[in-house]
Amino acid sequence: TIVVIGRGADAVRALLEDRATCVVQEPRLGTGHAVAQAKSALVGFRGQVLVLCGDVPLLRAATLKRLVARHRRLGADATVLSMIADDPTGYGRIVRGPGSDLRIVEHVDATDDERAIDEVNSGTYCFDAGFLLTSLGKLGRTNVQKEYYLTDLIAMAAAKGTAACEVLRDPDEGLGVNSRLDLATVELALQRRLVADWMDKGVTFLDPDSAYLGPDVRLAPDVVIGPSVVLLGRTRIGEGTRLDGASWLNDTSVDRDAWLRWGVGADGARVSRAARV
Repeated sequence: TIVVIGRGADAVRALLEDRATCVVQEPRLGTGHAVAQAKSALVGFRGQVLVLCGDVPLLRAATLKRLVARHRRLGADATVLSMIADDPTGYGRIVRGPGSDLRIVEHVDATDDERAIDEVNSGTYCFDAGFLLTSLGKLGRTNVQKEYYLTDLIAMAAAKGTAACEVLRDPDEGLGVNSRLDLATVELALQRRLVADWMDKGVTFLDPDSAYLGPDVRLAPDVVIGPSVVLLGRTRIGEGTRLDGASWLNDTSVDRDAWLRWGVGADGARVSRAARV
């Protein structure tokens, strides 16, 4: 995993610790220039390279597997993950031509007709490593922003008949974070995803929209969760347990058939089987 960092580089590097190789983009001259900073770390690599945006946190691993599978099945050099946007403003448009003709036009460079297109670039790609390393050096800056666009690689591959596109099934996965409002929107989408997944596994939420779950929380079947419950950290809730509401649990283990009444707060606690709190 290679992470291209720029603004706030020291803070990002400290957060990642040893989980990734960091390369610095300075100055910052666009997405193509950003990926080019990783070239030295990719020398000698053969296979597929996934390029992802660091501010798109809802992307599922299963989606990336579909993207790679399509890329391999078609023998593509470059495959882009697209999505259908209710409001495509600001996104690069996916412009399709006959056959395998495919290109991405950035919003600022698009014509009025192109801006009417609602299929947009998610910023996620799969490239053949050899094609990527060779083609990055061919990018130019003849555009409104005077930047090196990674999106131009799609047109380069299309000229060879080796460009492809996979359409995102859930547009929420492509949501990016550029503001605190965006962050709240993505957080809400994640919470709804987590709650829905647990309901599919047999958990009851009396007021699903008021629950707040951490991604590492685990819930057994037949757990009943009332309104305004917050479960964080590595909290574990056993089968048949009921939380009436307004509880806050962090790193807490609750054995089966327990009953937590209103307003229970617990941090690093253990609640025994069939206990009433």
